Amino acid sequence: MVKTIYVKCDSHSKVNQDKVYLKDVAEVYCADSTLAAKAKTVLVSHLKKKGERKVISVLYIMEQIEKVIPEAQVQSIGETDIIVEWQKPEKGETLKVAGVCFIAFFGTAFTIMAFHNDIGIRSVFEEVYHLTSGMAPEGVGILELSYCLGLFLGITVFFNHIGKKKFTDDPTPVAVAMHNYERDVNQSIVENAERRGAEESE
Repeated sequence: MVKTIYVKCDSHSKVNQDKVYLKDVAEVYCADSTLAAKAKTVLVSHLKKKGERKVISVLYIMEQIEKVIPEAQVQSIGETDIIVEWQKPEKGETLKVAGVCFIAFFGTAFTIMAFHNDIGIRSVFEEVYHLTSGMAPEGVGILELSYCLGLFLGITVFFNHIGKKKFTDDPTPVAVAMHNYERDVNQSIVENAERRGAEESE
């Protein structure tokens, strides 16, 4: 009886060594656990240096599995092309995060201040205060404080988390944007590899 090996490849996988095995880039299932374990050890690619990225066709992966396990039938239920990358060791990660946070914080603060200055928000508050109380405002009033608090709460609710704490299980707007960006980058890498003929298929 022919056993079927199901392979579900990820769109992008990172490895820490030059040799890439099936278990590094895909989930493998087979009713025969011995065949599944054997399939996971099939070599599907070889990288030359750290930081290198390579596009691998799932047809090539299926071919390599059938060479090692000719008695099995292979079915793919995942991506048709996958990107495998030999991950570089991250250096200065804390410094990078601190730099990005610094730029994002002060850049956002400057943008908000420039926007409020452009629309004359202080004049609006003064006019509202005068219309409701009949007096001219003196210094910072309840309107300014309420607006600042509302701005903070609005941003917090929009981004759906404070630090590591999330209000709901929904992905945050930043997570969605990063997912879309990563998907577009992966698609671009695959298309460029196909144009150059660099996709591993032999």
